[in-house]
Amino acid sequence: MRIARETLAGKTALVTGAGSGIGRASAKLLAYSGAKVALVGRSGEELAQVYQDIGGEEAGHLMLLADVRDEVAMRGMFQQLTVTWEQLDIVL
Repeated sequence: MRIARETLAGKTALVTGAGSGIGRASAKLLAYSGAKVALVGRSGEELAQVYQDIGGEEAGHLMLLADVRDEVAMRGMFQQLTVTWEQLDIVL
């Protein structure tokens, strides 16, 4: 499958499990396609690598540590997200 660059320009995406596997691949593809991506996961080291790979803060991306099994952590993560971005278009 081919996806053109900037197809998702102006869009924002939240990707859970973004430090590895399908989450990592999805985050990279969304960033390549022009979306600003919020990386969410439990491992700071893995997320930091993906964050760096996709351009980090300079490209408008976010890195947020949270465990999806922890409701309080996810509420806090979402609150951080909404302070930075006014919209959320894609959730994975």
